[in-house]
Amino acid sequence: MSDIQTEDLTIATLVHSDEYAKHFKQIAIIRTHAIYVVKRKYGYEMARIPLEQDATITYAVTWALIPMLFGALLVAGIIAIFVFGSVEAGTRIPVGALALGSIFGSVLIRGTKRHLITVRTGGRTYRWRSKAGAFKDQIASTARVIAFMRARNGIPAAPPGAPEPAAASAAGLST
Repeated sequence: MSDIQTEDLTIATLVHSDEYAKHFKQIAIIRTHAIYVVKRKYGYEMARIPLEQDATITYAVTWALIPMLFGALLVAGIIAIFVFGSVEAGTRIPVGALALGSIFGSVLIRGTKRHLITVRTGGRTYRWRSKAGAFKDQIASTARVIAFMRARNGIPAAPPGAPEPAAASAAGLST
């Protein structure tokens, strides 16, 4: 065995220490031989879970449904104001607020993707889900996890010049 195979290297830090309180029971750090999960015990505690030989890591892109529904309701309410026009005479509605509300609602409808990383090891399943709206911020970390998945499962990396599937499923490795 080489030093690289025996050395425990950090692949990705998915949750930083100032966010542990918001991510209980989620994966915080992925290393080559173990994952670290945030556990609740007198504040928080990091539990080290060793990755066994048969451990599987999957990556998927999901959608945050609650913000999408809120954005749809906001846009539908603004459209209802114009279509039904049931506003009393003399009521002043700022046009700029309607425009900002419709833009905000449409952004919520379209832009609430999340990364989802699932690790199954030792008969248990551990997950990490990015915050809605932080999709672009976590692309680098998830790309390193995808590269680690490929190397661990013996799948060759993408050829040079081909787009790395950081925002899509990774060539048969995700569900």
